[in-house]
Amino acid sequence: MKATSSEETCKKYISFFENLSPETVSDLDQLTTENLYFEDPFNRLQSRSKVIELFSTMFDHLEQPKFSVNTVFWDDEKQSAVLKWEFDATSKKLGAVHIRGVSELLFNENGLIHTHVDYWDSTLYFFEKIPVLGMIIRWIKRPLRLS
Repeated sequence: MKATSSEETCKKYISFFENLSPETVSDLDQLTTENLYFEDPFNRLQSRSKVIELFSTMFDHLEQPKFSVNTVFWDDEKQSAVLKWEFDATSKKLGAVHIRGVSELLFNENGLIHTHVDYWDSTLYFFEKIPVLGMIIRWIKRPLRLS
């Protein structure tokens, strides 16, 4: 396998997400290791094929999902990156979905991504939109708010 620069892979990975479609999901093969570890508030997966399955399923449940990466923080010493991003889509059950989050990416010696961990507030962006559950969460959060 030809070694590539981690920064080059990172740029391609950003493009992969910003142009993600059902037809391009399998392009993940070129950017990540086979045993890719992926984590978000709902999933912990240890396989590139499972991550591809997750992204493919996203298109079954959401209309027009779109990622936009706004900022990249690169660490040469650790060969890692943190991406600040926004995600927009429409859900038949929840309506408009807008999520802001960050992803931590770790690269191996061949410049491929072996770890992708997403950090975003599932309570704010997802659970509060569910009618009864959202009311309970907002009630719990009320005493913790400054205003």
